[in-house]
Amino acid sequence: MQDNSVADALRALATNSKGRSEMARLRENIDNIEAALSAGASRADIHKTLLQHGYKLTEKGFATALYRIRKKRKVLAHQTTTQKASSYTPNNDKEGENNAINTDEYSGLSRRERGNKVAEKYLEPPLLSPLTIQVLEKEKQRKQLMEKKDESSSD
Repeated sequence: MQDNSVADALRALATNSKGRSEMARLRENIDNIEAALSAGASRADIHKTLLQHGYKLTEKGFATALYRIRKKRKVLAHQTTTQKASSYTPNNDKEGENNAINTDEYSGLSRRERGNKVAEKYLEPPLLSPLTIQVLEKEKQRKQLMEKKDESSSD
């Protein structure tokens, strides 16, 4: 019976906001914060909402905390992706798919290119923020415009 009371006490510590740091509470709500940012809410509005719910962060402190949490998540995501890639063996395929490499699909490719193609099947793509996607699309458009200018000037 004493083990249950210890477990209950530890669970209470994990969920009690009085004894937990601001960072711990922010980490707990990071998905909701990211969703609000993705939906177009400003950091200032989110900061005001957090203040109304008992947080005691300055706006600069909130920005710094958000940066640190995102950085930590990125490192953890990279570590899990690396672990998944390094632990793969053809015999542990969970879906039971045929793991034989289709030689027609990879013919004419260098060893590195073949390795990259095989890895694409088993690695999860990196998570990109909506802002990163926008920047990448604009960069692609800019390159296309530059190519069109080069083509028209060479004619």
